[in-house]
Amino acid sequence: MPKVSIVLPIYNVEKYLKRALDSLKNQTLNDLEFICVDDGSIDNSLEILKEYAKQDSRFVIISQKNQGAGVARNTGLKNSKGKYIAFLDPDDWLELNAMEELYKSAEENNASVVLFSYNIASDINKIQASTADNILYGCGFDLYKTPNFHPQDLKDHLLSKACSCIWDKFYLKEFLEKNSINFPSTYNGQDGLFSLKVYYYADTIYYLDKYLYNYYMRSNSAVNKFSVRTFSGFESYEVVKEFIIKYMPEQLENFVKLSIRNFYSLYLLIPFYDYKNRKKYLQRAKKFFGDENYKKFLSYIKRNQPSLISRIFSFSKLYKNGLKYKRLTILGINWDFERKMRNVK
Repeated sequence: MPKVSIVLPIYNVEKYLKRALDSLKNQTLNDLEFICVDDGSIDNSLEILKEYAKQDSRFVIISQKNQGAGVARNTGLKNSKGKYIAFLDPDDWLELNAMEELYKSAEENNASVVLFSYNIASDINKIQASTADNILYGCGFDLYKTPNFHPQDLKDHLLSKACSCIWDKFYLKEFLEKNSINFPSTYNGQDGLFSLKVYYYADTIYYLDKYLYNYYMRSNSAVNKFSVRTFSGFESYEVVKEFIIKYMPEQLENFVKLSIRNFYSLYLLIPFYDYKNRKKYLQRAKKFFGDENYKKFLSYIKRNQPSLISRIFSFSKLYKNGLKYKRLTILGINWDFERKMRNVK
């Protein structure tokens, strides 16, 4: 049995894939397997995977038709043999000592889940994102003093911290299987329900104060615009809502508040002149929220919606995931240009 299985869902990422695979191949912990699930790629991703598999038998390649990252990860989990599970997105990469540090931490602390910090990297910046600082400043709970924590310690902030990424955690496979923790089949937002289940079922989570993962933010002239998949957010939130109603009804009010903020952000992606899709989006929001909470959603839009002039043309500065950007808005479409930051790697 390998000590760790690392699962990668792969779809058309030939530009970044070798960097991710090299970070696996060169891990200081050797007793690993890499479950690479090609989700119907039409570029050279599958050929790259085959090259690595020829050189290193730890690479396991599974091909399937395109069904989304959630289904691909489920396939990887089903075929994994390791005692522990880690996830890697194929445009990101691991620090070379990541699996050694995480395996050692999980074993020494008898932990079903190990939470850790990560770097946010782009082509021009690399910054440290401290999970402990984020929780301390957001919730007032100090992971530095209490690295073994119960998810309920986060109280009213549980949902905002739990419904997060999956790759900043290291999991005991037995824990995932015992609690039937896997991914929904939605194309977008699969991480939320998986992470929420982890926080719900875990007795304790151990925090390892080390930066072991590199999350890649594609930079410079990133266009943020509406697409039909914007509506898929409702589908992913529906499965989260069902879980909360059944198992965590005391968190329903906090879930509604979180949903209002997030769906407002998606609503802003629809150009102000696209009345058809704006109307369709609001109708879908009403179905999701119900009459009472839909009124709260409309009120939130009214309070926070930018002026018409700024939506026609504006130039502003903003932060996204800790990185600095200049945003150019023309006719409701945003172009974000990353800025160089001082005192970063």
